[in-house]
Amino acid sequence: MAPENLYIADDAKLLLLLSQGDKPAFDTLYNKYWKQVYNAAYKRLNDIERAQDIAQDVFVQLWVRGSKSPIENLPAYLLVAARNGVFKYMEKESRYAALPETAQEIESPLGRADANVLHDEFL
Repeated sequence: MAPENLYIADDAKLLLLLSQGDKPAFDTLYNKYWKQVYNAAYKRLNDIERAQDIAQDVFVQLWVRGSKSPIENLPAYLLVAARNGVFKYMEKESRYAALPETAQEIESPLGRADANVLHDEFL
């Protein structure tokens, strides 16, 4: 399909071309939906860089997915993928708690003498 015709093609046709490895079809889908995917991630994170990363990951997954299984509703698929990307990011971030930098930051009921031992155990 000629590149100028890709802009008027429906999502089903673009997905079919994408499953055949057609880069212009992917570019068309990317240009058509990137802002929506980015906005879906940004409204949950309120972080520009993380939202951009998640949006990029969604489209990388779309490209890699290729022809594995048909997507019936592409906008819904992309928004769910963005939401899941946000949840995955939040889950990963919540696994890491900020560690105290020094033994003095650890509160010990026994005072500072025990703080170094507690810090070593904590680490």
